[in-house]
Amino acid sequence: MNQNPTQAEMDAFNAKWDSKKNELFTVPEKSETQIQYEKSLGKTERKKYTRDEAKKIFFDRICSVSLIDQKTVAKFIKEDLDYQRAANCLVDLIFGYQGGEIEGKGGIYLASEPGVGKTTLMASAVNVSNVINLVTHNPNFNLWQNMRVDISQKLKGKNEDLTYIQESNLYLDEFTEKINQVSHYGDYKYSLNEVIQNRYDLWKSKGYYTVIGSNLFEPVLFEMLDQRSISRFKEQYLVINMLGANKRKS
Repeated sequence: MNQNPTQAEMDAFNAKWDSKKNELFTVPEKSETQIQYEKSLGKTERKKYTRDEAKKIFFDRICSVSLIDQKTVAKFIKEDLDYQRAANCLVDLIFGYQGGEIEGKGGIYLASEPGVGKTTLMASAVNVSNVINLVTHNPNFNLWQNMRVDISQKLKGKNEDLTYIQESNLYLDEFTEKINQVSHYGDYKYSLNEVIQNRYDLWKSKGYYTVIGSNLFEPVLFEMLDQRSISRFKEQYLVINMLGANKRKS
């Protein structure tokens, strides 16, 4: 496990992040094609789903993504209350329902040991998000499962952009301590802080939400974050600890 950063290291990180943030969040001018496309979307009549309809869509996608029969998936949802809660909150976030646990939050943090089902839920959520994209008038939805690899490739000059800085609603899987082993921007190793702060700024400035799947429960995660990142994390994310049974054995 990484040692806790010193105050001097945290101050240096925050200073570097603030200078980099201005560059990251500069909004480019829209092309004429983009402008016309957005105007056409504005004229599209969008279906409004009831919660029951939304839950049915999500349930069907879980079955499709997991390749598990409907009866077994229904059993998971009925018997595993954490799994059920996560599915319900994802539905509320994706379909933009107000109220409930997601009220005032800009994302969901799913923490669990391997095999409990968080990756299947996230992949199903991405699937639903893309299906109703024109309905909800949201931009792209990305599922990012190779965060550490992407950062390493960026440092080698092989990628122009990192997925987590894209202006989109984002699903981040495999959010682990290994990300902190990559020295991003050359001379510091606090990439977890950078991801948290970047996604917070995109939520506050543009309204983009983030869903994170991780094997790091809050106490362990907070050992790897500075105080500013912890404060932003608590404001942005609804944390759901998924403590149910390993579904790979079912």
